Amino acid sequence: MFLYEEGFILVLVPVLLLSFVACSEKGSDSGAHKPSLMYDGALYSISPEKNGTFNLDDRSKLQLVGVIEEAVDGTKVAEKDMQISGIDELVGCNVYLSKDYPQHIFVLDNEANFVAFIKE
Repeated sequence: MFLYEEGFILVLVPVLLLSFVACSEKGSDSGAHKPSLMYDGALYSISPEKNGTFNLDDRSKLQLVGVIEEAVDGTKVAEKDMQISGIDELVGCNVYLSKDYPQHIFVLDNEANFVAFIKE
């Protein structure tokens, strides 16, 4: 009987821990989406890669494709070209394509840093 109870406890404890984690994750979801940008009918999400990952020093390889025109609430995704969600500060910033990184687009923010977005 003791072995059965020990096995039961060994199974029960991880199950309880997982249920607490799942509940806390569910409760913390405010409906927010990952910041996104719509360009040429395609949705791009903010890239998990750090900005230093990309070598964008050679500006001749960058092509200006537009300016971010408007932002939508972070609980929504961008739905039309040059619309961003989740980062209101980027409205008015230039959007670039790079031949070296065809799956990405880059936004030059107000502090002259590039913010990378990757095609979904």
